[in-house]
Amino acid sequence: MKTGFRLAALGTAGLLMVAGSAAAQEKVLRVAHYGFNPQKGQFHMAFGQQATFPLMSFAESLTYIDEKSKAVPGLALSWQAKDKNTWVFKLRPSVKFQNGKPMTAEQVAKNVELHVTHDQVKSSIAANFLELAGAKVVDPLTVEITTKKPNPIFDRWTAMFRIMDADYFRDVGNDGFTNAPIGTGAFRVTSWSNDRMEASRFADAWRPAKVDRLIITSVPEVPTRVQALQSNQVDIAWQLSPDAIDTLRAAGKEVVIAPNGELMTVKFISVADRTTADLKPVLDARVRQAINHAINRDDLIKNLQRGMTVAASQSATRTTLGYQADLKPYAYDQERAKRLLNEAGYSSGLKLISELIPTSTDYTDTMQFIAGDLKRVGIDLELRQITLPDILAKLRGQKKWDSHLWTGLVEPFPTEDAMRSFSTDSCSFFGKFLCDEKIQPAIDAANQEFDPKKRTDLVREVVKYYHDQAWITYMFERVQIDGITKNVRNYKHFNRAVNWHEIDLVRG
Repeated sequence: MKTGFRLAALGTAGLLMVAGSAAAQEKVLRVAHYGFNPQKGQFHMAFGQQATFPLMSFAESLTYIDEKSKAVPGLALSWQAKDKNTWVFKLRPSVKFQNGKPMTAEQVAKNVELHVTHDQVKSSIAANFLELAGAKVVDPLTVEITTKKPNPIFDRWTAMFRIMDADYFRDVGNDGFTNAPIGTGAFRVTSWSNDRMEASRFADAWRPAKVDRLIITSVPEVPTRVQALQSNQVDIAWQLSPDAIDTLRAAGKEVVIAPNGELMTVKFISVADRTTADLKPVLDARVRQAINHAINRDDLIKNLQRGMTVAASQSATRTTLGYQADLKPYAYDQERAKRLLNEAGYSSGLKLISELIPTSTDYTDTMQFIAGDLKRVGIDLELRQITLPDILAKLRGQKKWDSHLWTGLVEPFPTEDAMRSFSTDSCSFFGKFLCDEKIQPAIDAANQEFDPKKRTDLVREVVKYYHDQAWITYMFERVQIDGITKNVRNYKHFNRAVNWHEIDLVRG
């Protein structure tokens, strides 16, 4: 690894430096991120990890999901289903927005209204809240939220429903809110460029920060983030690779390894008009099953993940509500893979294309490993790297895919429920790329069934169907590897909720 690293070489000179003797007395927490969401501070555009990690410093949701996969209080202290289409939330008192205004039931109701009526809001993350019908203020700290369809786990979905000052949003517009968002979090954003976010401690937060300022800088390459941490130019470096662990520990840094509630997967495209590729091969279940049998997951985990995780078999992690313990990963059996390909009519070989984003070595290393295994059974897998904005545009239906499959994550976030991924990986998704009409009725029923036993049975039916039909190649449960200096105290995260208000710095 090269030494003498300089952020100036990336065009970010001075971004992580604290100028002046007065500033030197401040506690400034400096974080290296792998890249910002293009929409920056827009609450309603943030659901991927690259967006939610910074977002949670200034935005908060009604509920959170804890390490035991239980919905716990956030801005709401308690809640209950009044009926199948109405939920009542009791709000936390004395919470203020970062502009000093109180966070009340009226503001929550206005946030619901934005998700229902505002074109730019409802076209983004609100696609996950299409069943919202409206809200009614019961008293200053009680709000009723109604849905168009029954949702038995709506209290888990509200872990993604972050409350902004809706009046301010309407005043400044979507573009104005982008770089200067207003929420209730521990920090208030003071500036936001393409590669840097700065925020100051919000003294009146209901759980205020322990540090004075927060600077998050975009540093896309993993080796560069590692070097920044080694040279003490940052205090925290997010999303590192397993091969950085020994390097950082040898340099006297600490490594935080934790489950991040995600699965590394390969997702097949089944909607013909969403891609330029000929989908005939992957529409045959035998081809998809062959691909699954061709991959040696145990070897991948041992060599690329240092044995830190386990192979995946379904759209849920072991801590996710609805996890099916009896569903096992596909056995590594290349002879069986060849037989399946022969039965499908591809005994002479097959060429497929996969798109991926290189934001983490997990993606590129995993896909190179998969391509090597597939080569041995006669499948030539071409890997095409694309940018994060491109893949987001394809997911939103704004661009066509140019592949048969793509490398992505199954994310139970934020609900930590096995059905979460099927809001995108099914006919339910507004930008659908994968749609199997046979299982869709069970998906729809599971999402509306309040009877616990019936819902459990429906969830199992859906999860098992995707496993058996191999619409998604589940690889492994992903872990979050972050590097921190020994000056950092109390750092942790779960389900993309960084504990911003608890992190402290001890200089010297």
